[in-house]
Amino acid sequence: MIELLLTLMIITMTLPFVALFFSYINTPSFEEDMSIQQFFIFLRNDALLADNVYSENNKLFFNLTTNEIAKIEYYPSLIRRQVNGKGHEIYVRDIASLTIESLPYGSKIIVQTVKGETYEKTIAHYD
Repeated sequence: MIELLLTLMIITMTLPFVALFFSYINTPSFEEDMSIQQFFIFLRNDALLADNVYSENNKLFFNLTTNEIAKIEYYPSLIRRQVNGKGHEIYVRDIASLTIESLPYGSKIIVQTVKGETYEKTIAHYD
């Protein structure tokens, strides 16, 4: 009986320390990776649905089937999409830079986050 009480007392005293220990363990966060990958998926979908895709002045333009022009551009610390220069959709936050390079078959998109991570994707244009 005494051993049971002693064991219960030890467990009760060490349990808060175990919880504190687990709170200090850092698990890697993939939220940034996922948001950038989702951004690349949005770009690919826009490129597939657009009649024409082109880039100029580090901006990506999509001529949509609705006779509208969608523009993807860097806006201080984020990447946004505008349609006909009105309003905007925020695609990604905490961005340090966006570079768009024209290729003969598409565009190369390079995104650098404020944490210093660099992501790169080539989007093919199907004109």
